[in-house]
Amino acid sequence: MRKLFLPGLVILSLALFIPACQSPGMLPLGSGVVSPENRIALAPGGGSGAWQGQDLSVDYRYSMNQSNLELSGTADFASNMTTNFTFINDFQLSVLFFDQSGKVLENRGLATDRGSLDPVHFRTRIALPPGTAGMAFAYQGTALATGDDEGGGGGLTAFWQYPVR
Repeated sequence: MRKLFLPGLVILSLALFIPACQSPGMLPLGSGVVSPENRIALAPGGGSGAWQGQDLSVDYRYSMNQSNLELSGTADFASNMTTNFTFINDFQLSVLFFDQSGKVLENRGLATDRGSLDPVHFRTRIALPPGTAGMAFAYQGTALATGDDEGGGGGLTAFWQYPVR
């Protein structure tokens, strides 16, 4: 009986631990739908706009010709980030492309950053997946919190927004 207890405990621990470690960006394509409030419809020819997440905003511009998209813009960290954190340990900004029903077709990286909380600029040319109706932004990262006035240390905090349900 004791010989089975340890392997069973290890299997149970792994079953609980592995799903908890998976990041939102690891979801397989087509496995989710972009929430309606985060969908940005792509207009023929091009357009521009602003998207607001919990921790940052993205001002973007795009132009489309045939099946290609030229996308550029700037991600600005929100005041809750610039007030409470002093350093970005890592940051990834992505764009998700979805079909008419909101189903994710592709996830493409736009920018990575490390260091200050200065605006992050991006510019890319992307071949759109067939059936693309729109795009949505997603991000993830970790930031170092500021210490208190009495010399207390800050901590590393994860932040993310993955608008797929």
